[in-house]
Amino acid sequence: MLPVRVIDLAEQFEVFMKEFETTVLAAAVSAGVMGRREQLPVRPGKLFRTAFGVKLGSSFESSVSFAVDYYGHLKKSTALLQEVAWLREQLRGQQVKSVEGVVVHFASVRMEDVAKYNATLVGGFPTFKKAVLDARGFKNNF
Repeated sequence: MLPVRVIDLAEQFEVFMKEFETTVLAAAVSAGVMGRREQLPVRPGKLFRTAFGVKLGSSFESSVSFAVDYYGHLKKSTALLQEVAWLREQLRGQQVKSVEGVVVHFASVRMEDVAKYNATLVGGFPTFKKAVLDARGFKNNF
């Protein structure tokens, strides 16, 4: 039987999110299983300064270049931010508004994906997903 861990998200939301982004999403993107190439805006979006944006943050540590779309809030990996900084340096004097990169839409992540890359997070994933939906302000029966 797989080890299942239920996380109290009131206390450890950031811990779960960090582990989820670095183990599940980064591994799936580097394997080419998750995400698709899209144009990504370089500047923060409209949800950046809202309570939802503040709770999720704007970036996360990862050596894999990708972004996560949490219901309209785009959270970028440090590798993607480094690519943007390099591009700005190369195009000195020109404005960089968007770059092409891999985007993982959080709504498309399934329990099977989480189990495949980090089985210990399976128990807390439904609670985490509900917490993200609640923070966004969606009325849901999840």
